[in-house]
Amino acid sequence: MTGDIKNANTELLKDRTNNIVLTGFLPTKEYISLLVEADAILALVNDPLAMQASGYEAVAAEKILITSNHPPLKRYFTKGTIHVKNSAQDIKEAIIMAKDKEDMLKKEMHELRLEKQKEWQVKITNLLRTINIEI
Repeated sequence: MTGDIKNANTELLKDRTNNIVLTGFLPTKEYISLLVEADAILALVNDPLAMQASGYEAVAAEKILITSNHPPLKRYFTKGTIHVKNSAQDIKEAIIMAKDKEDMLKKEMHELRLEKQKEWQVKITNLLRTINIEI
């Protein structure tokens, strides 16, 4: 589990199982290495309007994404993703589903990455045309 834990619930941290390692913030190279090694990325948010960088990173790395069941996340992450309520039971079920449907979800995430790359190429091209930069 990456990121800053200074605001985390100390009781939850104390009661975590031994297979949860708290890394804190990692240097970029170490973070990317950890991302590449992962089978899936769990990226949850409480704010129903929030997006998160870890979701984009999952797409870029073509990793299965488990994320919160909020409208912006559902609109953007349409493939290779399992959307969950932020509950222990839903997260557990999503992890099991990610393992059971791993091949399909990886294929979908690859498709999503290609779609998003194409979208961004169009947006960048249009922006450059708008500001009169020849491409």
